[in-house]
Amino acid sequence: MSDIVERLWSKVQKHGDDECWPWMGAVTRTGYGRFSLPNRRGTTAHRFVWILLHGDPGADMEVCHKCDNRRCCNPHHLFAGTPKENSQDRVAKGRQSKFWGITNPMAKLTNDDVATILSSTDGHRPLARKLGVAEARIRQIRSGNGWNHLR
Repeated sequence: MSDIVERLWSKVQKHGDDECWPWMGAVTRTGYGRFSLPNRRGTTAHRFVWILLHGDPGADMEVCHKCDNRRCCNPHHLFAGTPKENSQDRVAKGRQSKFWGITNPMAKLTNDDVATILSSTDGHRPLARKLGVAEARIRQIRSGNGWNHLR
């Protein structure tokens, strides 16, 4: 285990307790430090730091950044929270996307389309074909993972 811990910290640029400690290794496509564990799937570097110091927070918990720096591994900048708490933190800090629903220039659906999806008894596939989107998008909207401002 000490080899893994040494490998982790060798990729972190440590500074003062109040400063960010940036991850200098590989990153995920979303910008978080990526850390691979032997014989296990990889995890994010900041989550592994949390696990080392506090134990595994569980699959239903996220390790969040007070500093909003995705590469930061400073334990003083991390806290465990539910996905909802992490989302509320993001909104409170003004980091919520300004482009949601029809304000998103990439949106293919209108508010009326979403109302149709939510009220229709048609299957995912026919609705997806009718509206020109993927079936997965219909599923996401119906399960509450998108366009929630219209609910």
